[in-house]
Amino acid sequence: MKKISRTLSILCILATLCLTLAGCKVGSGASPDEATITTGSISDTTAVTETSETETPSVTPTDAPESQGGQPSGSGSDNGGPVSSNTDRLTITTGNKGYAFDVGSTITYTFNMQTPKKIEDVQAVVSYDSAYLKLKSADVTKMFPVLGASTIYNTNIQNTVKFNAVNIQGFDFTSKNALVSLQFEIIAKGATSVNTAVEVMTEKGGTPYVENFTKAEGVTFEEYIK
Repeated sequence: MKKISRTLSILCILATLCLTLAGCKVGSGASPDEATITTGSISDTTAVTETSETETPSVTPTDAPESQGGQPSGSGSDNGGPVSSNTDRLTITTGNKGYAFDVGSTITYTFNMQTPKKIEDVQAVVSYDSAYLKLKSADVTKMFPVLGASTIYNTNIQNTVKFNAVNIQGFDFTSKNALVSLQFEIIAKGATSVNTAVEVMTEKGGTPYVENFTKAEGVTFEEYIK
C-alpha cells in the first residue's frame, strides 16, 4: 500500500509539472515555431497600424492650401504706405503724373507758369470731367491769384473753365506763380484727367509768348494736384 501511495504521489507531482510547463509555453511562446507565430502576429499588427497612419494623416485647417479656399496672409501697400480701407478711389492724371484720392475728398488743381517778362494778356481753358469732379465755388482772387479781379471767366460750360485777362500794366509771372488754381470735390471712383491749355498770351510790349496753343522758348508750364 505504501508503494502504491508513493507511486501515486510521484505521478501527481509529474502531472503538476507538466501543466505548469504547458502554461508557460502559452504565455511566452517558448518553442521556436510558436515564437515565430507570436512575433509575426505582433509585427503584422504594427505594420497595419503604420500603414493606416500613413494613408490617413491628421490634417488641421492650417495645413489646407490657399487654392482650396485659404486666404493668403500679409499686408499690401500703396506708394509705400498702408492700403486705404476705402476702395472707392479716383485716379487723376495731370502733367503726366497720376494722383489717387478717396471719393468725397476735396483736391486743389494748380497750373503754374513762368515767363521771361511780364505779360499783358492771356486766354486759356481748364478741362475736367464733371462725372468725376465737382467744381467748388471760390473767390476770384483764389482761383486766379495773379490775374485777380481783371479776370473774366465762365464756369457754366460743362467740363470747362474758360478765362481771359488784360492789363496794360502787366501781370508779373517772372517768378513761377499760379495762373489758375481750382478746388474740386471727388464724386465718383475711376480715372480721369485735368488739364489747362493756354491759347494766347502776349508779353507786355506785344511779343507773342503763346500763339494758337504753342508756347515760345523761355515760357514754362507746370501743373499738379494736392
